[in-house]
Amino acid sequence: MDVPDKINQSIKLFQSGEKGKAKKSLSKILLKNKNNIIARYNLALMQSETNDIENSIYNYEYILKIEKNNWKSILNLYVIKLRQKSYDEALALINNLLKIKEDYQPALRDKAYVYLIQKNPEDGLKIILKSIKQNKNDYLAINILGMIYMELGNYDLSNQALSEAIRINNKYVPSINNLGRCLALQHNKTDAKRLFKKALKIDPGYTDSLTNLANIYLAEGGYLKGLEYHLIANKFDKHNNIILFNIGCSYAYLEDFKNAEFYYKSSLKINPDFQLCRRNLSILCLRLRNYKEAWKYFDGRIGLDEFRHRNNIIHNIKNKLWNGVDDLKNKKILIVKEQGVGDEILYASMYRDAIKNFPNVFFECEERLLSVFKRSFNYGSFFPYLKFTNDKNSLNNFDQIIFAGSLGRIFRKKLEDFDPNPFLSIDNNKISKINNWLKNINNKSLIGISWKSKNLDVGEIKSLDLEILEPLLNKKNFTFINLQYGDTKDEIKRFEDKYNVKIITLSELDLFNDFESISIILKKLKLFISVSNSTAHLAGALGVETWLIKPAQHAVFHYWNQPNYKTPWYKSIKLYSFNKSWSKTVKKLCLDFDSKFKIH
Repeated sequence: MDVPDKINQSIKLFQSGEKGKAKKSLSKILLKNKNNIIARYNLALMQSETNDIENSIYNYEYILKIEKNNWKSILNLYVIKLRQKSYDEALALINNLLKIKEDYQPALRDKAYVYLIQKNPEDGLKIILKSIKQNKNDYLAINILGMIYMELGNYDLSNQALSEAIRINNKYVPSINNLGRCLALQHNKTDAKRLFKKALKIDPGYTDSLTNLANIYLAEGGYLKGLEYHLIANKFDKHNNIILFNIGCSYAYLEDFKNAEFYYKSSLKINPDFQLCRRNLSILCLRLRNYKEAWKYFDGRIGLDEFRHRNNIIHNIKNKLWNGVDDLKNKKILIVKEQGVGDEILYASMYRDAIKNFPNVFFECEERLLSVFKRSFNYGSFFPYLKFTNDKNSLNNFDQIIFAGSLGRIFRKKLEDFDPNPFLSIDNNKISKINNWLKNINNKSLIGISWKSKNLDVGEIKSLDLEILEPLLNKKNFTFINLQYGDTKDEIKRFEDKYNVKIITLSELDLFNDFESISIILKKLKLFISVSNSTAHLAGALGVETWLIKPAQHAVFHYWNQPNYKTPWYKSIKLYSFNKSWSKTVKKLCLDFDSKFKIH
């Protein structure tokens, strides 16, 4: 029997299920005919199909050394690289294939996918449209188009593309799953869940849909249901660090901290550089007041896309960022603000420690806080954000750069390190101006209220409808002052008309920019009632008695996620945890209000 016949016989053996014999047969042929491309190509195919990936790669690469333009080997090799998530290698192979077969439609499709994965959706869009133009029924390509539109934030076009992909092939699970993802991003959780469940009817082990469905339940507060789906996903993919991380999150929301820590650390064993997991583990340790352990992982936030997008100076300062180990004595240090004003105020509680311990320290801060910080800390070396970090020449003057939150690693190693005293002060020279604003207000006890957060990620979960506060705002003999920044005029007007209740808005007060005036008004209050936002942080920093209504577990930040109603960061703040519904939470607050002010 000649070699071609032996190869054909091996192929038939493989097709009949005799896969081991088929591979052995081809291997024997290659012992005597090592450059037989047909035998080696078929062996590589068989190895790939039987998950013998390393040998499959070896044989494809061997073929390409002999015949560099063997486009089928290049195609099969880059598909393997895609499965291995070796995207740079896959892209190089795809580009080689496109040099041989210009505008080859499947390669264009896969190139667009790699661009999407590499966070280059704009270029991916041009290529995928070119691919679809060649084959308008390629549901794989149309699915990628939908994913690209989703990444670009064009949800309507994403919906259209994914719906078309499903029309062409209503059994292709990734398209069904991706349409569910798109609807979830548009806050249409009901239809998103329906689609994820539809995908799971077709493929019960499709872990993306299991994970996405679980995360919707978690976002709705259905922690047990979310955990159930994440555990099912884990059964199908036991060594997936993302799934292990998600299980850890579920346990953390359920306040099963032992299991949460176990799964976070299991995830990090697989991928020690998984920054989101490191960040979450630090938050868990902060909740448990295990501060030394917490700060070890806290800088994981710096590696997250959400952090980098909001701190786009990271590429300028990365070479001078403090590594948590180097000695800082006698160094010229620049401390840079955290991304939100609330967090910036919170971590400013450590600025006095920094000034005391580092004789040559400078600060970049939000310009709105500049005068407040300079006066409160009696320290002149505060400068507007980007003063130095946006100027590479200026950065050469500093030895080390530290993001404000990372100061915890130095100054908050144990609970006793927290300073219970207020750390911000008001400008006494501006008190008369504020008194003039308040002179026509009824001389009743002043209660400040703030009920919304503008946080882009979880503001909706942290915010209240004004109507939920109605039992409180109907209390007699109190004057309620609106300290909610943003456009609230229409909402307040509707509320006042409906309930015949007056909420005072000071037209002269700029609630977004004028932190000096807000500070003075806060100090004049008998009580400030707020959700988690920057004004609540300001009140805590001033030592104003504040009752803070914190959201459900999945949206609460580490400084409010504490084992009781107090937080070590602000002595004057009392925490009210979300209790099944906002109305039940507010009811508890009203009972305490009546007790405090002796209302019978």
